[in-house]
Amino acid sequence: MLETVQNLNNEIKLVEMAFELYNEYQNDKEKLGKLNNAIKQAEDDIKKLKSYEESIYSQIIPMIEKMQNDISNLGNQIDKKSHVFLDLNTRLFNLLYG
Repeated sequence: MLETVQNLNNEIKLVEMAFELYNEYQNDKEKLGKLNNAIKQAEDDIKKLKSYEESIYSQIIPMIEKMQNDISNLGNQIDKKSHVFLDLNTRLFNLLYG
């Protein structure tokens, strides 16, 4: 009889341990699911940032190149006007004093 009670007690402990292991497994499974979702979200965020970076380069770089060309053209125009102005001054000086 005592042996039967001890066996029954051992079996109850074994069942309790099985439930505890199952609960731990479920908790770990839930945590892993949350971690997996966080990783997927981070991957999506990285893809969005890369896409944003590409759009910046595709829009900003051409704009900067156009600005560089415009500034260069403006510099050339000012340089030409300066030469014309100097040439006119030289001719005027030669007419007056020359």
